[in-house]
Amino acid sequence: MFRKKEQSIDANLYNKIFKFPKIHKTTVAIDDNFVHIFRKGANAALTIGLSGEKSIPISSIMSVQIKKPGIATSGYIQFGVLGGLENQGILKAVRDENSVIFVKKELDQALELKQYVEQLITNKSVSAPKPDTAEQIKKFAELHDQGILTDEEFEAKKQQLLGI
Repeated sequence: MFRKKEQSIDANLYNKIFKFPKIHKTTVAIDDNFVHIFRKGANAALTIGLSGEKSIPISSIMSVQIKKPGIATSGYIQFGVLGGLENQGILKAVRDENSVIFVKKELDQALELKQYVEQLITNKSVSAPKPDTAEQIKKFAELHDQGILTDEEFEAKKQQLLGI
């Protein structure tokens, strides 16, 4: 029987790569803006589907949850995203495209992945530019001119923005 040659992931394209080969043959590769989840193998195709790759913008990740493996169960990392529904429990996580399943031997790497992504989320939110107060007041003035905001609403918002 012939085996299909596996495509390798170019490590030069990513800042960090985590491999979880035991269950779904999953690789998580992270660049400046995305968490990329690559899955291979029949087990992944049966549970997740044949898509093979999922890219999640770091800016849309709101949480990183981890469930450590038990004696007879696998663990999982789940990336909570804007507008997404977090699944609870290993049976639902197996089918969740935003989850990575791992075994006990891969726990240290899973914890490192969780910490790494949480740090990225923190850094992105801290470095996000704050809107210019004058620009915000100008936008509210436009809404006021269009009759969308009352005089009182506009004045209250302007005072809030100016810290008065």
